[in-house]
Amino acid sequence: MEILTIARALWRKPTGALLVALQIAISLAIVINAALFVHTRVDKVQRDNGMDTKNIIAIYTLSSDKTYPSPTTIDQDIETIRQVPGVISAAYISGIPESGSGSGIGIKNATEDNAKEVPLNTYQADHRIVEALGLTLIEGRSFQAQEVAYAGLEAMPRFGKKVLITRNVAQQLFPGESAVGKLVYSHLNEAAEVIGVIEHMHGAWPNWEFFGQVALFPSISRLGTRLLVRTEPGRRDALQTELEALLSQDQSRRLISRVTSLQAIRDDTYNDDIALAKLLLVVIALLTAISALGIVALASFTVKQRTRQIGTRRAIGARKRDILLYFFQENSLISLF
Repeated sequence: MEILTIARALWRKPTGALLVALQIAISLAIVINAALFVHTRVDKVQRDNGMDTKNIIAIYTLSSDKTYPSPTTIDQDIETIRQVPGVISAAYISGIPESGSGSGIGIKNATEDNAKEVPLNTYQADHRIVEALGLTLIEGRSFQAQEVAYAGLEAMPRFGKKVLITRNVAQQLFPGESAVGKLVYSHLNEAAEVIGVIEHMHGAWPNWEFFGQVALFPSISRLGTRLLVRTEPGRRDALQTELEALLSQDQSRRLISRVTSLQAIRDDTYNDDIALAKLLLVVIALLTAISALGIVALASFTVKQRTRQIGTRRAIGARKRDILLYFFQENSLISLF
């Protein structure tokens, strides 16, 4: 009965109640949408990329003569790196995952024009790439050293060789069956044999719809020479400095242009998302505080308007707690509405 009495009283003079309800509704709408946006951004930044990101160093090199890189010169650099205590593995790759820079193509499961085509990120890499990135191979095998071709100045991966693809690509191209041993084709109908399936790996562009669809080809190109070094846990930062000094001793064939961590590259790529999430959290906090002050002010105003009513109720025996309970119920009813 008390609730009905309060509702009838509010209905007679609804202005103050409607203002409070409107402010709460608008504040909730903005806060909930902002919170959802923050949650989406945080999920995006924290999603699993399938790689041992925290323990990987990326080394950017520039060719200073025509013999670098080649399978032989890459092997020489990687062998030097592997001799350093704390290094688990090292490999060549044409681009850095999650860096915002890379190559993309579409591959098909048949040569027909109407064959299903799957868009994906592509990387050229050597036979050590699976171990160097800490990838999980769920089917088949990785590349062998003799399968790594020299692509020279070609930017695109060579078909007619072998290829590693991620599981989601395999499932789309060959649903319900194993992709290992199957052929995939470029838009020019060049063929590559699937020799292994990677459980999960991220490509170059975090905002791309097909970000998690990746293919690795066994090839070395002079365009985009990168070395990835996977270290033991906790050794990355110390080895980053050590490796830069070690490789810089011999720059007759190539120059070391940058040495950084894969985590730093990833953080830089997601920097806008992180900054936006932080900004929205500040907005949510400020909006909540301002809305709370506004609601208190409106509620206080409506109470002062009814001083005579409160005095009358007190005169006929209402206790202070009864008055407080009345306004608490009233504000709860408005907020619920």
